[in-house]
Amino acid sequence: MEGIELSLNKYLRGERAFLVCERDARGRLIVPATTPVEVNSKGHSIGLTIDRNIQHVAESELQAAVEKYRARGGMALVLSPGTGEVLAMATAPSFNPNNPPTAPRRRGRTVP
Repeated sequence: MEGIELSLNKYLRGERAFLVCERDARGRLIVPATTPVEVNSKGHSIGLTIDRNIQHVAESELQAAVEKYRARGGMALVLSPGTGEVLAMATAPSFNPNNPPTAPRRRGRTVP
């Protein structure tokens, strides 16, 4: 988990709640059927402003520029001038965050 999810996790996850109850000899919960139980409050939701078409163009053009100029990498950020909304963010070389071993190794100093 990283990015927007990590920075806003305390708002997205909601509040934790606990239910203290008794169990019978067979391990079944003893809760009257009429007792309303709220186990967890819902977290907030967020809406991203990324535009999939602009994102695709940004990634494609950035990759082409990195290859053309033989750069080690690059970054592109597309903002809406009127609102400041982020329409696209791209980095090259890219990697799949669901498969960390494929991420390129960092060069230079590492930040603790």
